[in-house]
Amino acid sequence: MSPIAIFLCAASIATLPSGAQSAAELKLACEGGLSAPVCRALATTLASAVGPIVLTETLAAGPGLRFVTEAHRPDILSGHLAWQGADGSRGTGPTLTLSVSDTTIDDAMLARFAAELLRHSGLPL
Repeated sequence: MSPIAIFLCAASIATLPSGAQSAAELKLACEGGLSAPVCRALATTLASAVGPIVLTETLAAGPGLRFVTEAHRPDILSGHLAWQGADGSRGTGPTLTLSVSDTTIDDAMLARFAAELLRHSGLPL
């Protein structure tokens, strides 16, 4: 089982009322929610690895991931992941930057950026 899947299982078990059964859903917060292209790319990449993703603009208390944008223009995207586990532990991944000089950032570039962001973030927890 992947570390992300273990994190999700622990998060869902810790937050379920006794006797409840539900599929684990990972909360992913991004500024702009679903309208943010990087969020859609992260959600797609995460969903293929772990299952259902819930996108929000802010992350309330509890387990989940947050993409923190450090720079965003048509030719550059920089940011990192921050997360909180079901046990209250927190972590922050390294900042990665996607920069292009002869075009604007497209969906294929964002998909590769999302995959690299997840790979280098050390999730989890």
